[in-house]
Amino acid sequence: MDKFVKDLINTYHTRDPFVLAKCLGIHVKFEDLGRLNGYYHEVNGVKVIALNQGLDEHDARFTAAHELGHALLHEGVNVLFLNAYTEYSTGTLEREANVFAAFLLITDEEVEDSKNLSVPQIMEMYGFGEQLVFDRFVSMY
Repeated sequence: MDKFVKDLINTYHTRDPFVLAKCLGIHVKFEDLGRLNGYYHEVNGVKVIALNQGLDEHDARFTAAHELGHALLHEGVNVLFLNAYTEYSTGTLEREANVFAAFLLITDEEVEDSKNLSVPQIMEMYGFGEQLVFDRFVSMY
């Protein structure tokens, strides 16, 4: 995942998921999604990331990065459809999108600077859950 994300960042010169989406022709829209943070879907060749308009800036950025992960890693897979209409476990797809988001949003330098901190301290610093911190920070060592 590290090389894939680094190549993406080097190609487009940004880590910002909103800028990357625009560069890749993926539309981002904010709407009332109730309790859902966001989702990615493609209809008639139009790729769209929908984000809940009620998210704060941090959560919107993470959710955009997560959904961008789905767009790039799971092209042609409709996770919402799989969840609603099949018994297919989407856990692996969700984890891959989370790992993509963690590698996109947290630099190697930030990981290196945090190596003497505990997992709870890192979670508080970056606002990510324990699994994301483990996936991103432990992967460096």
